[in-house]
Amino acid sequence: MQVILVMLAASSALFGQTAEIPPVNPLNHASILDAPQIVELSVAATERNWQALDHYTYIERDKDRRLDSQGQVKSEDAEVTKVVLVNGARFE
Repeated sequence: MQVILVMLAASSALFGQTAEIPPVNPLNHASILDAPQIVELSVAATERNWQALDHYTYIERDKDRRLDSQGQVKSEDAEVTKVVLVNGARFE
């Protein structure tokens, strides 16, 4: 579940860049968004992404690396999960 939430949070930054938001012109102070507007746009983009997941089959990859005291990789685990839709329900 954590992997899905992390993926959604990261993807909201990518998918949230839509044509709905005009480009910010630093010289025009009226076009600068304040914090509540930014949060509102981010929440809306995340909700759109969650709804879009119900229409896609995708593969999740969770990679875990453990380092030694010198910063070298000591061990590494990778978990790959395929998520498919069956009659509108997600299955891993």
